[in-house]
Amino acid sequence: MKLSVAAWEIVNQLAASERRQSWFRQMMGRSDVSSLLRKLGELNEPAALPYVAQFLTSADRETRAATRETVAVLLTNISAWDLLALEEQSLWLNACYRNQNWSRIQPAEVAAIAGSPDQRECAAVLSLLSFHKNGYVRQEAVRLLTEIDRSEVLPCLVIRQNDWVKTIAEAAQKEVRRRFQAGPVRVSPSLLELIFQMETWSRYDHRPMIGDLVKRLLEEEQDQFLERQVVALTVDAKLGRNIVRYALYYLKYTNQRLLLYGMFSKDPVIRYQCCRGLRELPVEQFQEFSLQDRQMYLEFRLNDTFLPVRSEAYRQLAELEPANAVTTWEAALLDRGRS
Repeated sequence: MKLSVAAWEIVNQLAASERRQSWFRQMMGRSDVSSLLRKLGELNEPAALPYVAQFLTSADRETRAATRETVAVLLTNISAWDLLALEEQSLWLNACYRNQNWSRIQPAEVAAIAGSPDQRECAAVLSLLSFHKNGYVRQEAVRLLTEIDRSEVLPCLVIRQNDWVKTIAEAAQKEVRRRFQAGPVRVSPSLLELIFQMETWSRYDHRPMIGDLVKRLLEEEQDQFLERQVVALTVDAKLGRNIVRYALYYLKYTNQRLLLYGMFSKDPVIRYQCCRGLRELPVEQFQEFSLQDRQMYLEFRLNDTFLPVRSEAYRQLAELEPANAVTTWEAALLDRGRS
């Protein structure tokens, strides 16, 4: 994450205010500090969070309130990648080089710094505190986050599942499982991206949790979820591919609707994954659709723009109709895109 020139200018002005230079003190009042903090929020640059965080412990009540508001604004629409970037301590070191307020926060101060749990800013500040370098501060932030029953605390709890302090990781893992099992699963695309990123984390094995979530999403939302994430790809192809890959290869979840929806996806890789997955589902288990329906879907894929999909469709049609296998393979050999 990088700051724009405009954001750097504000950050430098805020740093100067904290140094209490006499000439600057005459030019700037406390209300001006709050105004600068809110301007940083308006720029909506998550890279500013480590600099904003320095004012969470300000002696001035108005400044603290403005800081909480700014933290909440910057975390509202933050991407999964920018949120993960907050794990990089180098971001915080640069900010703390200018001001040591953040690094000096103690566990006993966490609740007071976050403010009233009734305010939306509280969850945002606790989420930010869950990235603190002090493990006891992170532990207290996670403890308080588990008491807030709102969806905006989930992303940081998901990240803390991989905390290098085992007690913090276990507390976060327990809470994330509880929330996903408590009722209908509703996750944003950004949170889904973050959850799939957990697969690359090596400190703990997060695959069972990811698998359970994908299975519940497929079972609970079914058509709506498949249409949005697999067929229409309302977010991006990578997310859809991950959902299909986890369902088919990790869970061995050969759901008929997943396969059929996937065969009509905008993404060629998903179409291939699901077309190939269809082979793993015996015809006798294909309850919702007849053999003729299955053949029709495969024949439709013979005109697919992606060669691996067409090849897989030919292969399965030949297996389904042994009497016509020679004719099918002859057509495959004359395929316009053969290689």
